[in-house]
Amino acid sequence: MEKIYTIGYEGKTPDEFLNVLKRADISIVIDVRENPASRKKGFSKTALSELLNQNGISYSHLIQLGNPKEFRDEYKKDGDLERLLERYRAYLAQHPEHVETLLKTADNDPACLMCFEKLPTQCHRNIIAEYLYVNRGMAINHL
Repeated sequence: MEKIYTIGYEGKTPDEFLNVLKRADISIVIDVRENPASRKKGFSKTALSELLNQNGISYSHLIQLGNPKEFRDEYKKDGDLERLLERYRAYLAQHPEHVETLLKTADNDPACLMCFEKLPTQCHRNIIAEYLYVNRGMAINHL
C-alpha cells in the first residue's frame, strides 16, 4: 500500500459517501471511530457495513484506532482541538501495533480511513494518515 485515503461522512448522505468511495476505487473502509454508532441514518456500523458490502467494498472497524473517550470528554469540556489531536498523536506513537493492525487489515488494497468530521484537520484520522506518511512514506489523499 503506497497511499492511504481518508473520508469524513459529515454533511454526506450514505449514497454520496458511497459514490465518493467508488470514484476513488476504494476496496476497504476502515472505521476508526471508537464508537461506531451514529445519529446520522446509515452511518452506524451495521447499516454502513451492509451498504458497503452490497457495493463490493469491505468494511472493518478498528476500535483501537479510535480517539479514546477520556480525550474526547476533555475536549467537550475545554474545546481545545489542538490538545485533543496532540494527545491522540502521543497515544498513537505509544501504540504502533495499532498501525500494524491497520496495515494488515488493508492488505495492500486501496484503503480509506473513515470518521465523522468533514475536515481531516479537525479529526484524529488525519493523525493516523500523518503517522503513515512519516513512518511508512505513504501518500495521503483526503476524499
